[in-house]
Amino acid sequence: MSRHHATSHPKSVAEFPSALSGGWPAYCGGDAETEIQYLMIDRPTAVSANRPAEELDFIMIDGVRPPSRIMQARERLLLCRLYIGLIRSLHDDYGAEFAADSDSATLRTIGIYVFLRTLMCTPVHASTIARALRLPKATVNRRLQEMMKHGYVERIGNAYRVTDKVNVPDLQSKLQHRIDMIIETATELSKLRTLAAAADSGTA
Repeated sequence: MSRHHATSHPKSVAEFPSALSGGWPAYCGGDAETEIQYLMIDRPTAVSANRPAEELDFIMIDGVRPPSRIMQARERLLLCRLYIGLIRSLHDDYGAEFAADSDSATLRTIGIYVFLRTLMCTPVHASTIARALRLPKATVNRRLQEMMKHGYVERIGNAYRVTDKVNVPDLQSKLQHRIDMIIETATELSKLRTLAAAADSGTA
């Protein structure tokens, strides 16, 4: 990979305040050949400047070469990007309380499970959530209370379901954005699988 000129990069992290934590990593491996020349940022670049604003939270990875020491690195890179994109879209939809929570990953997971059970028309008990997600029941109860406080979950007898507050504005376009992220990732993964199969048949 050709070396990227220093003038192409921001002068400081402050220029891109939402850059991935860890600053600007210099190396992905142990030598100059594996140096990362393209930074994973979530703000417009020369590559992304013409893309719609709502797509910019799908972290750019063009030009990144993952370290060879990690098995299936490119595939896992694509999946990590998808996970992060989907998580961030939840933050955008449901407000700062999800991002600001000290254990927002657990909060999101419980919320998604309650959402699933609501869509299945089976409100769910806290003990069932705890077993299904392998979480302490006390943690589940605490997170359910937080979601009830914010109006996203309600109690029906001893069970829980999501409220109509999940019908966020501009829902169709937001769902389409998530679908596009999934399709793009699946397409890239399929290309990698095809290339790997071709390489294997060529060496057979």
